[in-house]
Amino acid sequence: MPRKLLVAEKPAFARDFFHSPASKVTEWDAVFTMSLGWWRFAPDHTRTFSDIPFTSLPSLMHRFTDLNSRDRYRLYELDRDIKPYQNDLYPTPEALIGYLHSKCIDGTYDEVVILVDPDHTGGWGASQIVTALGVCGEMPVPVTVVRIVCFTAEALNKAFSTRAPWANSPIQQDISYAKVKRLFDYWFFTNSALVFGELLKQLELNNSKILSKYELMATCILGQAQVDVSFGEFADRLAKWPGSGKFRPEQRIGIGSPMSLNYIIKQMLDRGTAHPLSESTIGLTPRGSALIDLLHPKTFDPDLPFRLHKWCSENDLEAAGRYIRQLFGRQLRYQRRHMA
Repeated sequence: MPRKLLVAEKPAFARDFFHSPASKVTEWDAVFTMSLGWWRFAPDHTRTFSDIPFTSLPSLMHRFTDLNSRDRYRLYELDRDIKPYQNDLYPTPEALIGYLHSKCIDGTYDEVVILVDPDHTGGWGASQIVTALGVCGEMPVPVTVVRIVCFTAEALNKAFSTRAPWANSPIQQDISYAKVKRLFDYWFFTNSALVFGELLKQLELNNSKILSKYELMATCILGQAQVDVSFGEFADRLAKWPGSGKFRPEQRIGIGSPMSLNYIIKQMLDRGTAHPLSESTIGLTPRGSALIDLLHPKTFDPDLPFRLHKWCSENDLEAAGRYIRQLFGRQLRYQRRHMA
């Protein structure tokens, strides 16, 4: 009897699905994207200042490379519960993909079913596996997408019965959004490592981690504060950042996520651009002020989160790349003229 292959974002999704009526139509195997996917853009440490601004396409590398995380590349059976097949540990994602590809070809699987969150993270992880399998238009195995509304048995059963073909599913918008966002972040980090890294070294600030787009914004916003601000007020200001006013309220998103805000503030403290003024307040350090003084007037973009969301939503990779080239080309020329 043919089986179906479930590509789920995490084991909890597969477990909920298995306990719904939808899973009873056939037998199932499962693999998990673990949200982030099996591959990530490989950092490029070969770039020099002559490459700035840099917006080339990156290569890929395995996301999980240590021995303790190899079991992420496993095939699981849904049989009363989620259990890995015995002696079924693949050292690389390519090894597991090769096995799954062969099972699509020989008829073991008659369908690949995607079950991920309806957002760009879920879509990106699923697209990596589907692309690697080569099932889109190249093999006689349909790929379908179950859009999750909630995880009740009734909702899962309805979502499964109305699952859409991969090519026509809204997941394609999630994937294009994710691609633009991840490429923009990759380009920003690659350029930042050199350009802002030079400034950090010049000012004897902690350069052990690359200055991110939102840490840079948060540093500039803190520098605008006219009075002492509490840690909570500062985090709230970032979360509700209004930008310049160019974008309408419904187009605005905060700086970072609720989960990342604490990390951004902690990184500012660790870097030395910010320091506690008391147990409850935060302020810019003199070196943090010096960093801002060496930024081109257009480097701080109050609308960057909203621009990036717009480019991602419209799949406008050209605009994202052009922004990176203008930002870092201009900033490098400016700081070279103004550094002592």
